[in-house]
Amino acid sequence: MKPSLRAWLGALALAGGLGCNMLASPPAPADDEAPAPAAPSPSGAQWAEVQAPRDVTVLEAPATVRARAESHARVDVPLRATVLEVLAAPGDHVAEGDPIAEVSMPALLEATAVLAGTDARLDTHRRRKDHLDELKQAGLVGAGDVFELDRQLGELSAERRLALAAFRAAGVDPRERGEVLRHGTVTLRAPVAGVVAHVDVGPGAVVEPGTHVATVLGRARARVEVVSTDPLPRGLSLEFHGSDGTRLVLRPEPVATAVEPGLGRTLSWYETEDESPRGDDLPGRVVVSGTPAGTVQLPRAAIHLHQGRALVARRGAGPDHAVEEIEVEVLRSSGTSALVRSELLQPGDAVAIDTATVLGLGRADQGMAEGHAH
Repeated sequence: MKPSLRAWLGALALAGGLGCNMLASPPAPADDEAPAPAAPSPSGAQWAEVQAPRDVTVLEAPATVRARAESHARVDVPLRATVLEVLAAPGDHVAEGDPIAEVSMPALLEATAVLAGTDARLDTHRRRKDHLDELKQAGLVGAGDVFELDRQLGELSAERRLALAAFRAAGVDPRERGEVLRHGTVTLRAPVAGVVAHVDVGPGAVVEPGTHVATVLGRARARVEVVSTDPLPRGLSLEFHGSDGTRLVLRPEPVATAVEPGLGRTLSWYETEDESPRGDDLPGRVVVSGTPAGTVQLPRAAIHLHQGRALVARRGAGPDHAVEEIEVEVLRSSGTSALVRSELLQPGDAVAIDTATVLGLGRADQGMAEGHAH
């Protein structure tokens, strides 16, 4: 056989073999029939241990005691005065109305004298006015006489109003003017019941209006202001630890919360169970002193948010350590830790923290839903 014929027969046999192979191979699947990607293998996952809550970044927050308005009161001098006697000392327990200091106020003494004088003169002028009105009706006096008396009555009334204004400015009941006139002094009294914290003047001091005399810490509850990046979880046992060693048990629910404009921080205010008087602006921190059953701590990297659910992948107890998808309630997260609540997790469990496993959470349900969709 000639070489050219031999080459032609070999090429024909090769083409026939390729044709048979193509007919024997199944057709490639269409794109919409491609198999679903396999779940991440547990053997390639990275695991972290679930722990009992202990990370301070999720269990503590800076806080400050904010005394309520009725929890402290200032005793000030309303008018220029001379301090004659100090009747209270720091640490004294006082009731509302107890004396704090005895002072002399020249302006109030003058107002007392004006009231005493104008009362008698006004009474006399009013009786004379009534008599002149009768004479005027009878044509026995002219209108000028009545007008002059009206002017005098107006001046006396203005003097009396100014004197009463001085009493109101001093915080003294005008009905006590007789007592002021007899003694020549005014007693500054505690506006609330509590403990005298500061006394800032001494006998003989000449003080101007608004001078601070003493501070009284009242017995109303203080509130604790907590600053955090997100609100503290509700229903936890909270305790305030002050910089001076003070410890206050807080009620579990805040009175109010607000987001600080511009900074984005969350401010929360809590009532205290302790009713003892507290100083204002005492710094410290709020500590989660007790957590309910099912509350654990795990890395933030273990949580995947999927369609409004927070999911974690727990390593199964079987020999193959299959991934178990568990839904959790995230109470608080800060730094690298998260505080979560789940009845299915307990300290010692292992949760996945590698990106492939965590991002795969929730996809199985999504895949089934998409499969039914078409």
